[in-house]
Amino acid sequence: MGISVVGILVCFGLLAIGWCLGSPLLIGLLASLPFGSTAIGTIGNSTPLLFTIFEIMLVVLIAVRPAALRSLVFVVKEHWSSWVVIALGVYVVGCAVFMPRLFAGRVAVPGVVGGYSADVLLQPVPGNFNQASYFAMGMLTFFALSVYLLNLHNLTFVRRGFFAFAGINAALGIFDLLGKVAGVSDILSPIRTAAYTMHTDSSVAGFWRIAGGHTEAAAFAGSALASAAFCLSYWRSTGSRLALWLMLALGALLVLSTSSTAYGSIAILSVFLGAAIICSSVENGLRKRDAALVGIAAACAIIILFVAVINPSIFGSFFDLIYGSIFEKAGSSSGVERAYWNSRSLDAFVATYGLGIGIGSSRASSWVVAVLSQLGVVGFALITVLTIVLIRGMHGVGKGRSENEVTAIANAVRAAAIASLVANSLIGGGADPGLIFIIAAAVIIQSRTIASRRAGSAASPTPADTHFGSGAITMAG
Repeated sequence: MGISVVGILVCFGLLAIGWCLGSPLLIGLLASLPFGSTAIGTIGNSTPLLFTIFEIMLVVLIAVRPAALRSLVFVVKEHWSSWVVIALGVYVVGCAVFMPRLFAGRVAVPGVVGGYSADVLLQPVPGNFNQASYFAMGMLTFFALSVYLLNLHNLTFVRRGFFAFAGINAALGIFDLLGKVAGVSDILSPIRTAAYTMHTDSSVAGFWRIAGGHTEAAAFAGSALASAAFCLSYWRSTGSRLALWLMLALGALLVLSTSSTAYGSIAILSVFLGAAIICSSVENGLRKRDAALVGIAAACAIIILFVAVINPSIFGSFFDLIYGSIFEKAGSSSGVERAYWNSRSLDAFVATYGLGIGIGSSRASSWVVAVLSQLGVVGFALITVLTIVLIRGMHGVGKGRSENEVTAIANAVRAAAIASLVANSLIGGGADPGLIFIIAAAVIIQSRTIASRRAGSAASPTPADTHFGSGAITMAG
């Protein structure tokens, strides 16, 4: 076991940021997500990233409080989806233990032999324990955050944490890009302490790939997309200038990132955004901010088409970038390898009769494929239920004026989670939906629960209202 000095220093820096913003652990947890290549140290063959230490501290500090058990019972009783989370956690851990042993030597899965992708026979591997541990910790984080959010005043710290997440993502992306433009191949290399393969010093069609604090451009794109989606949704609801400027900065970085994940996800999310604007316009009329979005998009399209017709060579390099990042990607060695992973993962799903091979047993190139192959039909169904709860958001509750901010935060967090799922569906290698998904589920479920109780005049105080007031838990959060 070894400790990373750089990881510890970054961890203390994030704690300081969280302290200044009122909630060291919760804000620190969200602010640690952009550091996707910074490990806290080494444990055996594993190098846990920064967010894991914040998860552990948050869960422990919530668990040791006097009213924690009573509040947890309230959370489980109040909303049926808590039982789905419990069932999912138990099922995932059980699959990681039993499935690789049940089908050992009988199912071929994608693996690495001599540095190349090849079929290997299924057997228990350290990845089963590692990935199951991360997943279980995510489930514990869900319940810790659910207890924390029984007092909806604490949503303020969720909002600040996501703004810190977006701001640090943008700052690291800009820093990485400026360093490469200045001739420094990877100016952020000192913070890359995780024992992962780094793809941070490459280019496409003359454009540098932006990795930010992550291991590669695709990982940065997924994180930046979630940040930008949060900012866009919050700006649409509140008109926040901070959200607007962060959204514009992150959008520019995504365009310049050279990531096919970014471009594909933006195209998909644009369809969702367009549908949301249309539905909102039909119900309440076209809002000024939505009209501004439509106008900006139309103006940009007209300008680009006009310039392209007048002088096609101006956008030549950029079109080469788009072509190389998207259309040539599928035919590249990386694209062929990723297609092979997905194909063999689906074969494993069929070979196990839909039961799955256990989390961590192999990798895929799509989160959806990974869930099917590793967790089987049951795991896929449980995650689908949680995804539906997340997509539903605050629909039907939170209509009062006092609930506007609650709804704005919950919907913005939901947007971040949806963007993260879209990106993971294009490149995700594992079945874990990610911490943003877990946080969003807790935020939406508790926001709906408390908003519904507030709407009923006969509602009694929750355990959090009497024992977990915002002042008492601020330091823990």
